[in-house]
Amino acid sequence: MTTHMISAFATNLVSHTPTWVWLLLAGLCVLGFSQTRNRQISLQRLCILPLVMLGLSLSGMATSLGLSASVLLVWVGALLISASSLLQLGLGRGVSFDSASQLFHVPGSWLPLCLIVTMFVAKYAVAISLTIQPALAQQAGFTLGFSALFGVLNGAFLVRALVVLRLLKSEKSTLNFAA
Repeated sequence: MTTHMISAFATNLVSHTPTWVWLLLAGLCVLGFSQTRNRQISLQRLCILPLVMLGLSLSGMATSLGLSASVLLVWVGALLISASSLLQLGLGRGVSFDSASQLFHVPGSWLPLCLIVTMFVAKYAVAISLTIQPALAQQAGFTLGFSALFGVLNGAFLVRALVVLRLLKSEKSTLNFAA
């Protein structure tokens, strides 16, 4: 394949991608960039990103890969392994709870932006692959491979929420003990 052919193929892909997809990417990038600075946020707001990404992952799998038992099992397994491994590595450190304001201090991180873009690129790759070669949807390596990738990414998104829930639980037990 020549450079010209590759360039024409890429141009064709981008030009045939609906505008809303690029608007979605822009919105996700804004969301990701907002995660790069230190913030004081509520528990509800803190849980939005992991839940949105979880929903996008499940809906993407349902529409493109199907939600068979094997796809779900691989996704859940990858999610659990990813989340537990990243918790062991200390991802999510630095989150603290201010009981006076009832807000969490969350240090800025570039990781959420990287995860968001990776999730977008993976979903885009699945869509393009299935458009070019629909038979891939019937191949276990394709469906289970992307299920595992989505599970790993969702596990990483959930880590900060899990750290916060642990913090909140310990804060409540401290408050209950002190009362």
